Amino acid sequence: MKKIITAVLFAFVIAGLVFAHSSKAPSATLSDADTLRQLERDWADASRKVDVKWISQLLSDDWRGVGSKGIIMTKEYTLNRLQIRKYKLESTDFGPMAVKVWGNVAVVQGSTIYHWVEDGQHGETKSAWMDVYEKLGDKWVVARSQMTKVQ
Repeated sequence: MKKIITAVLFAFVIAGLVFAHSSKAPSATLSDADTLRQLERDWADASRKVDVKWISQLLSDDWRGVGSKGIIMTKEYTLNRLQIRKYKLESTDFGPMAVKVWGNVAVVQGSTIYHWVEDGQHGETKSAWMDVYEKLGDKWVVARSQMTKVQ
């Protein structure tokens, strides 16, 4: 009986190690380009969830963004605006993303369709954008952003 229990426990330990390894391995082996693409998706998800803490960690302290109306935004302005906005972001559809990495600097360009609700009315906004990232240690942060509304 002890042999059976030992064998079952051993099997659970091995299965746990395999599962832990397989769930962590892909993120550890992502290329910089794939990591940056995922950060863009995570940023959209954090915006939908109004996860100000996560976005604050993604944006560099001196981050600047140019919005679709030409307004230059700071990190503080953007985080405050996220918390008080009148509409709710429902989902985000990404088009292809082009990534160019030069050592610890990278540019990501793409297009997005944002689906949102305001006062019970559904709408969507199409945009083309570009984000400039800087790698600090092993972490990528966004230093500059530009968004253009597409008709």
